[in-house]
Amino acid sequence: ELGQGYIIDSFLVVVLGGVGQLAGSVAAAFGLGIFNKILEPQMGAVLGKILILVLIILFIQKRPQGLFALKGRVID
Repeated sequence: ELGQGYIIDSFLVVVLGGVGQLAGSVAAAFGLGIFNKILEPQMGAVLGKILILVLIILFIQKRPQGLFALKGRVID
């Protein structure tokens, strides 16, 4: 194993926090870590990870720019 679990978790943190946003990535890391530790005892490690992945997919559908989005221009 070459650390696939860490790579997946790191990718989820960056996507959830917003690409290029350090504060968003830190907030997402804390949130995912706490949420994972709360879910693990009740659901098990595998089901907890599946639930987190489903929730992140739903979150990305609603807010694709992440938690802390870069300010951008809007074309009128």
